[in-house]
Amino acid sequence: MIDINDLTEIFTYIDDENTGEIDIIDIAFAIEYFMSVDNNEDVLKNVQEICSCTNYDIDGKIDLSQFLNFMHIYFNADLEDYNSIIFYAADQDFSGTLNKNELKSLLKQEVNFNFVKRYLAATAIMIKYGNKGELSHENFLELAELFQGGALEDEIQKL
Repeated sequence: MIDINDLTEIFTYIDDENTGEIDIIDIAFAIEYFMSVDNNEDVLKNVQEICSCTNYDIDGKIDLSQFLNFMHIYFNADLEDYNSIIFYAADQDFSGTLNKNELKSLLKQEVNFNFVKRYLAATAIMIKYGNKGELSHENFLELAELFQGGALEDEIQKL
């Protein structure tokens, strides 16, 4: 895991105009230069993929908080898996699990959930994982697959 203090220093260095914001090209530069990642084309592709799955590409700029979350996604998520990116984007405390507040926030934000799916998702999660208080990356991906495969209602009946 990359240290938050190191990432804060990197952000401050890149934000040479002290605007409190950097852009996508700056993020790719930070990953390549400071993290010793060599392939510019792959880095930019991965940065763009994360931006397409999150709200970070709305105005083309991100602040320090978004940068820290972005790097958490970049270095932990399977960047080929939309659901993995979404999980780590929702993991605001960088714990590797989603607590009830993070999950609630995700269900409110996620544009691919309509009202019924949100209701079913919340019900399934409360039933299956409510006692633990947190949802792991593995469990999140399992539930996401149920949503996408249309098997959620069957799974709820099994619980």
